[in-house]
Amino acid sequence: LFGRGSEHMAQAPRVIGHGFVDRLGDVWEQAQIMIQPVVVGAGLNIKVAEAAYNRRPMIATQAAIDGFGFEPDPAIVIADTAEQWTSFLRGKGPRELLRRQVSPTNADLFDKTRNADRLAGFTGPVVNGLGLRPTGSAE
Repeated sequence: LFGRGSEHMAQAPRVIGHGFVDRLGDVWEQAQIMIQPVVVGAGLNIKVAEAAYNRRPMIATQAAIDGFGFEPDPAIVIADTAEQWTSFLRGKGPRELLRRQVSPTNADLFDKTRNADRLAGFTGPVVNGLGLRPTGSAE
Protein backbone atom coordinates (compact mmCIF):
# COMPACT_ATOMS: atom_id res chain seq x y z
CA LEU A 1 0.00 0.00 0.00
CA PHE A 2 1.23 3.49 -0.82
CA GLY A 3 0.03 6.87 0.38
CA ARG A 4 -0.24 8.87 3.55
CA GLY A 5 -1.40 6.66 6.42
CA SER A 6 -0.98 3.39 4.53
CA GLU A 7 1.84 2.32 6.84
CA HIS A 8 -0.86 1.82 9.51
CA MET A 9 -3.26 -0.06 7.22
CA ALA A 10 -1.18 -3.16 6.49
CA GLN A 11 -2.92 -5.77 8.63
CA ALA A 12 -2.01 -8.91 6.67
CA PRO A 13 1.39 -10.61 6.66
CA ARG A 14 1.92 -10.18 2.91
CA VAL A 15 0.69 -6.57 2.75
CA ILE A 16 3.27 -3.84 3.22
CA GLY A 17 2.29 -0.27 4.08
CA HIS A 18 4.91 2.03 2.54
CA GLY A 19 3.33 5.31 3.62
CA PHE A 20 3.76 8.56 1.72
CA VAL A 21 6.31 8.56 -1.12
CA ASP A 22 7.91 11.70 -2.53
CA ARG A 23 8.56 10.31 -5.97
CA LEU A 24 5.89 8.48 -7.98
CA GLY A 25 8.61 6.47 -9.74
CA ASP A 26 9.30 4.77 -6.40
CA VAL A 27 5.80 3.32 -6.48
CA TRP A 28 6.27 1.84 -9.95
CA GLU A 29 9.63 0.35 -8.96
CA GLN A 30 7.99 -1.51 -6.05
CA ALA A 31 4.35 -2.09 -6.99
CA GLN A 32 3.73 -5.63 -8.15
CA ILE A 33 -0.05 -5.68 -8.52
CA MET A 34 -2.48 -2.78 -8.62
CA ILE A 35 -5.83 -3.18 -6.87
CA GLN A 36 -8.60 -1.00 -8.29
CA PRO A 37 -11.84 -1.58 -6.31
CA VAL A 38 -13.71 1.43 -7.75
CA VAL A 39 -17.48 1.18 -7.37
CA VAL A 40 -18.53 4.81 -7.85
CA GLY A 41 -16.88 7.60 -9.74
CA ALA A 42 -16.96 9.93 -12.67
CA GLY A 43 -14.49 10.27 -15.48
CA LEU A 44 -11.48 8.06 -15.92
CA ASN A 45 -9.45 6.61 -13.07
CA ILE A 46 -5.91 7.99 -13.38
CA LYS A 47 -4.54 5.14 -11.24
CA VAL A 48 -5.80 2.62 -13.80
CA ALA A 49 -4.20 4.64 -16.62
CA GLU A 50 -0.89 4.87 -14.75
CA ALA A 51 -0.90 1.16 -13.91
CA ALA A 52 -1.60 0.24 -17.54
CA TYR A 53 1.06 2.65 -18.84
CA ASN A 54 3.59 1.13 -16.42
CA ARG A 55 2.39 -2.35 -17.48
CA ARG A 56 1.46 -3.40 -13.93
CA PRO A 57 -1.07 -6.20 -13.65
CA MET A 58 -4.27 -5.31 -11.87
CA ILE A 59 -7.48 -6.61 -10.44
CA ALA A 60 -10.24 -4.08 -10.98
CA THR A 61 -13.96 -3.59 -11.03
CA GLN A 62 -15.60 -2.97 -14.37
CA ALA A 63 -16.36 0.56 -13.15
CA ALA A 64 -12.61 1.19 -12.70
CA ILE A 65 -11.75 0.33 -16.30
CA ASP A 66 -14.85 1.60 -18.11
CA GLY A 67 -14.08 4.09 -20.83
CA PHE A 68 -10.47 3.09 -21.46
CA GLY A 69 -11.12 0.81 -24.42
CA PHE A 70 -8.75 -1.89 -23.23
CA GLU A 71 -8.28 -4.96 -25.39
CA PRO A 72 -8.87 -8.22 -23.48
CA ASP A 73 -5.76 -8.72 -21.36
CA PRO A 74 -4.85 -11.54 -18.96
CA ALA A 75 -3.04 -8.95 -16.80
CA ILE A 76 -6.31 -7.07 -16.18
CA VAL A 77 -8.63 -9.18 -14.06
CA ILE A 78 -12.18 -7.92 -13.56
CA ALA A 79 -14.04 -8.68 -10.33
CA ASP A 80 -17.26 -6.93 -9.41
CA THR A 81 -18.64 -8.84 -6.44
CA ALA A 82 -17.18 -9.38 -2.99
CA GLU A 83 -17.20 -13.11 -3.72
CA GLN A 84 -15.15 -12.62 -6.91
CA TRP A 85 -12.63 -10.44 -5.06
CA THR A 86 -12.18 -12.79 -2.11
CA SER A 87 -12.01 -15.87 -4.32
CA PHE A 88 -9.33 -14.26 -6.48
CA LEU A 89 -7.29 -12.81 -3.61
CA ARG A 90 -7.45 -15.96 -1.46
CA GLY A 91 -6.66 -18.29 -4.33
CA LYS A 92 -3.80 -18.54 -6.81
CA GLY A 93 -4.90 -15.38 -8.61
CA PRO A 94 -2.35 -12.94 -7.15
CA ARG A 95 0.54 -15.36 -7.69
CA GLU A 96 -0.49 -15.90 -11.31
CA LEU A 97 -1.04 -12.18 -11.84
CA LEU A 98 2.53 -11.47 -10.66
CA ARG A 99 3.79 -13.28 -13.77
CA ARG A 100 1.87 -11.03 -16.14
CA GLN A 101 2.29 -7.53 -17.54
CA VAL A 102 -0.33 -5.35 -19.18
CA SER A 103 -0.02 -5.81 -22.93
CA PRO A 104 1.93 -3.24 -24.96
CA THR A 105 -1.30 -2.51 -26.88
CA ASN A 106 -3.10 -1.45 -23.69
CA ALA A 107 -0.05 0.36 -22.26
CA ASP A 108 0.38 2.34 -25.48
CA LEU A 109 -3.08 3.86 -25.05
CA PHE A 110 -1.35 6.24 -22.61
CA ASP A 111 1.89 6.89 -24.48
CA LYS A 112 2.77 10.61 -24.47
CA THR A 113 3.99 10.75 -28.06
CA ARG A 114 0.93 8.89 -29.32
CA ASN A 115 -1.42 11.32 -27.59
CA ALA A 116 0.39 14.66 -28.06
CA ASP A 117 -1.56 15.64 -31.18
CA ARG A 118 -4.88 14.68 -29.59
CA LEU A 119 -4.07 16.75 -26.50
CA ALA A 120 -3.02 19.74 -28.61
CA GLY A 121 -6.24 19.44 -30.61
CA PHE A 122 -8.25 19.44 -27.42
CA THR A 123 -6.45 22.25 -25.57
CA GLY A 124 -5.47 24.39 -28.58
CA PRO A 125 -8.91 25.94 -29.18
CA VAL A 126 -9.29 26.71 -25.47
CA VAL A 127 -5.85 28.32 -25.25
CA ASN A 128 -6.39 30.25 -28.49
CA GLY A 129 -9.80 31.43 -27.32
CA LEU A 130 -8.20 32.88 -24.21
CA GLY A 131 -5.61 34.72 -26.29
CA LEU A 132 -2.75 32.89 -24.56
CA ARG A 133 0.53 32.18 -26.29
CA PRO A 134 2.68 29.13 -25.68
CA THR A 135 5.57 29.65 -23.27
CA GLY A 136 8.67 30.81 -25.11
CA SER A 137 6.66 32.20 -28.01
CA ALA A 138 8.46 34.96 -29.94
CA GLU A 139 5.23 36.77 -30.71
